[in-house]
Amino acid sequence: MLDVWVAGAGMTRIGRRSESLPDLMAEAAHAALRGAGLERPDAIVVAAMNPEEFVGDGNFASYVATHMGFAETPAIRIETATSSGAAAFYAGFAQIAAGLRRAVLVVGGEKMTHLDTPRVSELIGRSIDPYERSYGATMPALAGLVARALMAGHGVAPRELAQVAVKNHANALRNPYAHFRRAVTIDEVLDSRMVADPLRLLHCCPISDGAAAVVLTAAHAGVRVAGIGQGTDTLAIRHRDVLTSFRATRAAALAAFAMAGFGPERVDVAELHDAFTPFELISLEDLGLVPAGKAGRATLDGDGARADRRVRVAAHGARRGVASGGAHCARSVDRRARDEQLGDPAGGGVIEPIQGSRCPACGLTVAPPTPFCPRDPVEMTPVELEGAGEIVSFTTLHSPPAGFRSSLHIALVALEGGARFICHGAETRGLRIGSRVAIEAVDDVYYFSHLGALDRARLFWRRAGRAGDRMHAITRSLAKRVWKGKERVSS
Repeated sequence: MLDVWVAGAGMTRIGRRSESLPDLMAEAAHAALRGAGLERPDAIVVAAMNPEEFVGDGNFASYVATHMGFAETPAIRIETATSSGAAAFYAGFAQIAAGLRRAVLVVGGEKMTHLDTPRVSELIGRSIDPYERSYGATMPALAGLVARALMAGHGVAPRELAQVAVKNHANALRNPYAHFRRAVTIDEVLDSRMVADPLRLLHCCPISDGAAAVVLTAAHAGVRVAGIGQGTDTLAIRHRDVLTSFRATRAAALAAFAMAGFGPERVDVAELHDAFTPFELISLEDLGLVPAGKAGRATLDGDGARADRRVRVAAHGARRGVASGGAHCARSVDRRARDEQLGDPAGGGVIEPIQGSRCPACGLTVAPPTPFCPRDPVEMTPVELEGAGEIVSFTTLHSPPAGFRSSLHIALVALEGGARFICHGAETRGLRIGSRVAIEAVDDVYYFSHLGALDRARLFWRRAGRAGDRMHAITRSLAKRVWKGKERVSS
């Protein structure tokens, strides 16, 4: 494999721009080429998320190449939602490393601010699992689920989440390309309006326009790409084992460090993409830059400055598009009438069966059923699951998509049998992670409701079965309570 070098880089100012997306990408691309001392690349890799609907242009790689003056230069487009820019860099790297090209221009960009927010939310939300977005789940809603799980399971405090935004805004003051160049305080972050509980406005990124580009070469240049990696995970959040660590990040980092021949201890500066502040804390730990469970405290104490984002764009610091070539996700789905969204489900506390499927190879159980296992190319086996379980996480979305009542309560529930399930609720008051709930269907829409003490007792005895089995179940239940108590004390 050949060494790959970064010979030049270019970037536009990020924000609300009047120029077209091809114009922005051309500005960044020609700046990168000038920096590399190169008139024409051997190939072009373009990163853009859904330009067909954002700007109305298809065959986008050829269009952008022609617009930049390279109509005869081979061009391809790469899209992997919010990681499109990184994926384009990966594709350009591979062409050089394989000896197919000597110089590749990688350019990514987005143009979104000319559309109203609901339309942008609709378009960028199409990268979310269809079933989950049919329940009104947007990227802020899913991020709210992650944030609550992180705070409850890892002890991350509200001030630690807020400090991520404070730090990144401070970086923006020194960056002429940044979207928002003003300082914010922890109190300002915590006083900003609620978006998806516990996430507030300044925890979240806004919509921006901009572009960035790099020139990769086989010829020796100023910066060598020591290692690169790519990772993926299930699209649906309910199919993931944990909420507070990202498998894709861990896999990509493992591959990149293995290629480089060193680990995170050699990293002096890390530039992280995070659409929401908790994602930065999770990424710091997934990359091995901060010990597990220490990212929040390290950021609050100032140690997180070693893992800063140099390009400060969003209200909380995330770059919007540009080098990532992608956007944050929020989905607008007009499905249900007002009275079908948040009313108390009829017959509260009733335990109903839920249809699911189980993988005969890895044992993964999912609901609703899927024809193939998300992790293995194996046909799933139908199973019936008990409509009761424990709350894994929950959020209240205060600006839900069109067709959903505000405020929209969404929960991720771990069903008996192992499957995780997205559903609605009448309210989240008094709800906690670990709360026992029943799942009920109202006109094919699933709701969670609290299980009272009598309901839990009936469910326990029904599940326990014969007398001997009941004693065994009681023992297991008591042991589980004692163990959870010990965990709370130790944490």
